Amino acid sequence: MTVTVAGCGYGDGGGDGAGASHPEKRAAAPAKILSHQELERTALESKDVDGFSIGPMVGDVGAGQPVVSQVSPAPARCKPINDMTAFVGRYQPVWQVAKTVGRTSDEANRSSTTVALNSYRQQDSTKVMTELRGALDTCTEFAPPASATTGWTYSQIRELPDPSLGDDALSYRMTLNMAADDVGPAQSVVFTYVVVRSGTTVATFTSNLLGVNNKPTDVPRHLIDAQLKKLSRASRG
Repeated sequence: MTVTVAGCGYGDGGGDGAGASHPEKRAAAPAKILSHQELERTALESKDVDGFSIGPMVGDVGAGQPVVSQVSPAPARCKPINDMTAFVGRYQPVWQVAKTVGRTSDEANRSSTTVALNSYRQQDSTKVMTELRGALDTCTEFAPPASATTGWTYSQIRELPDPSLGDDALSYRMTLNMAADDVGPAQSVVFTYVVVRSGTTVATFTSNLLGVNNKPTDVPRHLIDAQLKKLSRASRG
């Protein structure tokens, strides 16, 4: 398991996540709701961080107004965690921008990171965090709605120490268990999440190792810092 060193990444630093604290969060000060143009300008670009190549996510999410799922996983209490696999809560974002991040060094190219920004109405942004935190208190594993056809499940869900970022933040780790199919054997992939509210925008960072079974990695710290710096400036600007 990776060891977190100041300036390296946000994760559990090799601990077991026990005793993750829930300090009192700062009250949501009035903040502007970022338009889709503002959110696009705020999203990270390759020029913002050295050593990384950043581009738009292609697929179900990328840029736009995402479809918020009304279907629950099993058990239903895990829905906020399941929703966050698409980088949303159960409230309709004003706009979403998602970027994929890869290292430019071939040697370190085993890790993959996604950064997603969702602008919300003020009350919805705080509810997203509250509901996600509540689900992490009670949910340890779940089957997503598509599991009947994919056979996928999520397990070993555990909250990590509070990252103390933005106006509210939390971090957690969970394992995606993929059943064997015609493409390849069964595999377990560990995802680390850092979710931060800055004003009315919720930023979701998630990292995993590519082609490595059942081993975690931390979200690169300087990616988070660079994105939050741009987001804070846009939210209060």
